[in-house]
Amino acid sequence: MTPQEMQKIIEDGLGPVVARLDAVETAQRVPVTTHAVGIGDTPTPVPARVRVRTHHQKVMAARESVIAMDKFKGVGIDFGCWLKIKAVASYKGITLEHAADELGREDLAQLVLEQRALASGTLADGGALVPDEFVPQVIELLAARSVIRSLNPMMLPMATDSMTLPKLTGGATAYYHSENSVVTASQQTFGQVKLSAHKLGVLVPISNDLLRTSSPQVDIIVRNDAVRAAALREDLAFIRGDGTEDTPRGIGSLIASASDTTDTDGASPTLSQVETHLEDNLIGKLEDADVPTDSDCAFVMNPRSKRYIAKLRDSGIYPYKEEIRRDELAGYRLRHTTQIPINLNVSSSNDDTEIYFGNFADAVIGDALAMELLVVPNGTYETGGVVYSGLSRDQTVIKLLMKHDFALRHDLSFARLKGVRW
Repeated sequence: MTPQEMQKIIEDGLGPVVARLDAVETAQRVPVTTHAVGIGDTPTPVPARVRVRTHHQKVMAARESVIAMDKFKGVGIDFGCWLKIKAVASYKGITLEHAADELGREDLAQLVLEQRALASGTLADGGALVPDEFVPQVIELLAARSVIRSLNPMMLPMATDSMTLPKLTGGATAYYHSENSVVTASQQTFGQVKLSAHKLGVLVPISNDLLRTSSPQVDIIVRNDAVRAAALREDLAFIRGDGTEDTPRGIGSLIASASDTTDTDGASPTLSQVETHLEDNLIGKLEDADVPTDSDCAFVMNPRSKRYIAKLRDSGIYPYKEEIRRDELAGYRLRHTTQIPINLNVSSSNDDTEIYFGNFADAVIGDALAMELLVVPNGTYETGGVVYSGLSRDQTVIKLLMKHDFALRHDLSFARLKGVRW
């Protein structure tokens, strides 16, 4: 999106808000009055009393109107503005107080100043900790944007970069016995699930034109860009991460081999074949392992597979279409994401994808609450293998660092169907 297109979005979105504010201020003006004068005298005007609104008050009033139109009801809008304050201070080489004052949000300046500088840079250089007030907002927004987080896994805050969770690997055994006979002793066995925080860097290039406006609509744009990038990369790691290159291991590399099935029915399976996959190779795998198949369970797949299932019919009847419109399948929740690719090569066809089913109460996300920020005016960044220059594109690059890990409490709580060509 070009800076001009972004500016048009801002103007279109805030036009009604500004108009309402101007109308309110006009109505608050007191008419000009004059002193009593004699016949022939020139009236001496008395300046009208006007309720003067500060820049901060105007921005805050516009903020409330924008929140009313925001689908997230304003969650994280101050986080977006805080990122913009940091960017403006670095880009213009001014203090945070001056940057906040320019944007009409001096109330946020003190919050930023209270954060200690990181070893990677001082506050003036753009390095800082994200204030604790904003971390829960970011996590909440990620849950709304990320497929895996939206399925309500167990989310644990990590006070340090590592955490160990105990898990039951074997239960005690019960025996019938006769009167006065010895009861056979047995005991439970335990294992561990270990979480080790991995850093996720989120790069958000921002047009310097946007940094020059105090519009709360821009705060939402900055917020959405940062959260969207993090949510997409998280989903990819939590679903298919293999633990290499400092990434977490995802569901695909954590499930038991007994729960991993390959589809050999080609690109156009029948309704009966698809039902066999859903009932036997996915849902059935959990039932066979005594994993509860209740409301915590869900399907996750690429949109291509979802559309194929919706089009399946028998004698003119579409058994799954209405369910899929409600984001459900076979009585369970359904989520789709393009983070599951459709160009895998399991069946030597280069058009394979995967379908996952599992009990998400057994999925664990550990969030280390230390979030770090670095602002680089005119910095370079890479997108899709292409390197861009912020200097030539008049952009400032924001890098947000997050820490988390993913694990399964039981590897039999999830099943995967791979080699899917539909």
